[in-house]
Amino acid sequence: MAATAISFKAQVAQRVTVKASQPKVTVQKAIVASANSRREVLSFGALTAAALVAGKANAVEDYTIYDFQAKTKSDGFYNIYEARDLDVTQETKPGAPTRMAMQKLAPSDTVSRVKESAKRIETVLPPLIEKEYYPVAQRELRNQIGYLRFDLEFLASLKSGADKASAVAASKDLIKKIEALDFQLRSKSLEGSQEAYSTVVGTLGPFVSTL
Repeated sequence: MAATAISFKAQVAQRVTVKASQPKVTVQKAIVASANSRREVLSFGALTAAALVAGKANAVEDYTIYDFQAKTKSDGFYNIYEARDLDVTQETKPGAPTRMAMQKLAPSDTVSRVKESAKRIETVLPPLIEKEYYPVAQRELRNQIGYLRFDLEFLASLKSGADKASAVAASKDLIKKIEALDFQLRSKSLEGSQEAYSTVVGTLGPFVSTL
């Protein structure tokens, strides 16, 4: 009876142990499998994203490298650092600040420019001197004397012998009187400016009439 009872308890214990241990093993395997599957899914997603990014990075349009120096040389411009505007002409414009870029004109055009400078001295300066606008009058006078000095030297160079010497002497005398007027304007002397202006006009008129 006792042996039978012990045997029955042992059997029950064995059954309970076996039944209790089986679910633990099954649950642990399921957890491990689930963790492995999650890692595989994440790894696959990371690889897919990396492949997409790499594909976009490689999908760049073709580019071309231009040799601008060769193009510049072929067009005739060897100094590529100099600004050039091909639409701007080199023609001298009367009254414009082009003194530094002035070129010699034809003799007839030079005479016309001398007469234009003389006309501005005779018409523009008197009211400026009368109103005692000395800086403005001086600026106008210096602009015209720049043209006159350049043009009179050119016209004198076209002559020869005694005519050339006479033209050079007359030009120097006129320029000297204009410089005296400039000094009076700089000194802001109304009386001196009016007197010097009269001297300039008295010499300028006959000189221009001989051109």
